[in-house]
Amino acid sequence: MKQEGKPDIKLVPHLEGSPEHVEALIHSGNGSLDQLKGVKNKISPEKYIELLEVFAERQETKLEKAQSKLAEGELVVEEREQQLFRANIDPLTGVFIRSFLGPKLEKLIAELNFSGEHRHSAPHAVMVIRLDINNFKIFNEKPYSHAFGDEVLVAFTERLKKSVKQYDSIIRVGGDEFVMVMPILDVGVDFEQVFKDRTEFINKDLLVKALNGDTLHVTASTGYSVAEKGTGTPQQLLEEADAMERKNKQPK
Repeated sequence: MKQEGKPDIKLVPHLEGSPEHVEALIHSGNGSLDQLKGVKNKISPEKYIELLEVFAERQETKLEKAQSKLAEGELVVEEREQQLFRANIDPLTGVFIRSFLGPKLEKLIAELNFSGEHRHSAPHAVMVIRLDINNFKIFNEKPYSHAFGDEVLVAFTERLKKSVKQYDSIIRVGGDEFVMVMPILDVGVDFEQVFKDRTEFINKDLLVKALNGDTLHVTASTGYSVAEKGTGTPQQLLEEADAMERKNKQPK
């Protein structure tokens, strides 16, 4: 049974759309501006302005809540992206770790072989350079130390970082072994010359000073391979570059 006093809006159908009903909706935050305009001529100007202000306050609150939820969502996504990024980064050198290599090559080769018309940033070839620091064991042994070996690795990767272009990736695949993955975006590239230029830059005057005063020249043996459209798999690329690097490796 309905209580005496103010009518229960929900229980009195004929009040739907009435000024009282719209006022209740506005105060609850569920009313619309169109509903308020619909009763403008049925209420006083003062009441209309009052309800307009209430409506604006409720909308502002809704917007703030929505923005807060959006910001929280963006933070969660950003944090997850950072977690995934950190999971693929070698903490010593700051380059990618081995698990990054396979998926990266698969993605680039898929883009390379894509036959669609819209290939604005797709590579014309994928080049891999394999690098192995020469005589690295020496840096870890007496009269030096593992700490000095780490210094050599850091110095070497810093030189690698200076040699790469925007879309290139550096991956540490072993203790002193690295791979550079290079999407080739230009046509008519001389791959042999690119390889020679990179190797020369990386090995030129890379000197690291030990605590005992010795200055050591750090170099790497290198090899490369290239996949063009319709040729090569990630495994073939890595095997060919590895075979060439082993062939070029300096004797211990």
